[in-house]
Amino acid sequence: MDEASAPPGSGFDVVWGELPEGQLHHLELDGEDRLTPRLTLNKGESKIAEVWNSIPNVGYRARIRDVLNSIVAIDVLVDLAVASDTINDAEDDEKAVEFKKAVMKTLTKNFRVPPELMSALDKAGESSGSFRAHSVVA
Repeated sequence: MDEASAPPGSGFDVVWGELPEGQLHHLELDGEDRLTPRLTLNKGESKIAEVWNSIPNVGYRARIRDVLNSIVAIDVLVDLAVASDTINDAEDDEKAVEFKKAVMKTLTKNFRVPPELMSALDKAGESSGSFRAHSVVA
């Protein structure tokens, strides 16, 4: 039997905040506790906030909410992967390395990427620097 997993988003502080018009969310990774990123959802977009807060599991609002959640989840996972790729186990502090391991565990579990492949990519990136990201879109 698989161990019980935490619900999606439970590893984040998720808050409503003011963001520029048209921006759905912002992921902050450099807070005091790097292990708990902060995801800010735009409370200024009232129609989107209304859909995000909808409770029903069926119907139009539920489908739109699920699409919004998918869009945000993909952006967040990409940002987390890019950020963790810049962490060097030998040079960065313990919290950063723990953050990287948590991200790798999430990617391995959610995308069924074999742990051996993640480890091989990690080792290849450390030795050659070829897996370093060039930019992060938040």
